[in-house]
Amino acid sequence: MTPTTRTLSRSLLAALLGSSLLRNLSAVALLRVLNVLLTIATFGYAARALGPECWGEYNYGASVAAYAGILISPGLMTWGLREVARDRSRSGRLAVLVNSVQLGLATPAFVAVAVYSAALPEKQRHLLLVMSSVLFTQALDADWVIAGGERLHVTAITGSVLVVAQTLALVTLIRSPDDLTLYALFPVMLGLARFAVAAAVLRRSGVRLERPTVSEYRRAIVASLPLGAAGIFTVVAQHGSRLVVHGLLGDRQLGMFAVALQLLAGGKLVTGILSTVFLPRLSRLFAEDRPLAVREAGSFLRLHLAVGFLLAAALAADAEGIVGLIYGNAYFEAVPLVRWTALPVIFHFAVAGYTEPILAAGEDRALARIVFAIAAVTVGGSLLLVPRLGVLGATLALGCADATGWLSSVTGFRRLMGSAYASAWLTPVLGAAVAAAAMVGLRRLGVPLLLRDALASVPFLVVFGVEARRALGYRST
Repeated sequence: MTPTTRTLSRSLLAALLGSSLLRNLSAVALLRVLNVLLTIATFGYAARALGPECWGEYNYGASVAAYAGILISPGLMTWGLREVARDRSRSGRLAVLVNSVQLGLATPAFVAVAVYSAALPEKQRHLLLVMSSVLFTQALDADWVIAGGERLHVTAITGSVLVVAQTLALVTLIRSPDDLTLYALFPVMLGLARFAVAAAVLRRSGVRLERPTVSEYRRAIVASLPLGAAGIFTVVAQHGSRLVVHGLLGDRQLGMFAVALQLLAGGKLVTGILSTVFLPRLSRLFAEDRPLAVREAGSFLRLHLAVGFLLAAALAADAEGIVGLIYGNAYFEAVPLVRWTALPVIFHFAVAGYTEPILAAGEDRALARIVFAIAAVTVGGSLLLVPRLGVLGATLALGCADATGWLSSVTGFRRLMGSAYASAWLTPVLGAAVAAAAMVGLRRLGVPLLLRDALASVPFLVVFGVEARRALGYRST
């Protein structure tokens, strides 16, 4: 190694070791990947144990609880995270403000579910009430305060420990459809544990809780209204198609549709890895150093597209193997749905990559318009296509909705960034085609599923490494 090469290597190593972004990304990525894998595995185990009909009932209950959660001012936590990132000295006051408002709204939300379920059969009513009790733990969630302070390794570690504990409890206690109600309690118990851990971390960090003034409550609620609207539209988009499928096709078909949705949700957990790291940082940089914020936002987009196309290639090329490995033979009916899920996966990652900088820059109204377009196409498309194409129509509606959201976000992203970054799509598109072809070829050669997907992912790992170096090849603060 020449002296020049040694100097450059040492400079790059020093930059990487001194990068808070790298520390956060490494901690969150490694542990969140574990969380994603465990979450998908536990979904598969629960779906096998409960069976398609009970799995459909569970997903219906989750959608009802999510719609009730609309009443808990969904924009406040995102607004609070952004405010903490900009001024950490306000952490204690913002924590009290956000969580007290949400806790106060959780009670009418729960009552709304109770009123709705009063006319349902006793078993279904009981399930909905159990699942809706998660509204109170969601209202108490305090991880956003820690994330806003960019101490992301803390939430990543504690979250991983809790997910592992939940997984062990799941495989120990959930064995048959008779355990549906017990399984419905798992999110509630996990939420309580997360709150207890977050409260201990904040106390240990010296965050002092302070009582906000009435005017601060008023300003916070008004300021978070556009984010609240975006949150409402997000819930409608995520769960509207489930309710349409349940209403028109019943529990079993919803159980099949949920397989595709939960693999898509696994992709959304991956987008959360990058979002959790970049949102607090971008929020701060758009206020302090806009050119650097624009640079990082471009890298953020490229990373999203690379990972999104990789996951889409795996779903399109290996849907049968993925469904068989995770969910079992009882769910092979969902294989075509999973294959078509590649389309919404691609555009979901694109939407996340294009809208996160818009959110970080504080353009909340633009974000609300984008999410509204997604929600409208999701529900409208499902109502139009499900009667004609069955559950496949709901999957296609999701793809059309996310494509609409991406198109809606391009204008705001270009205005913010000065470019639509069209060139960022080229390498992921070509890489996805090569990876999908490699997966199909390796399958024909008899290579096991996990090994062939790993081998086919090598080009994407190179792309990811290049983009990570672009994002992290400087000494960040």
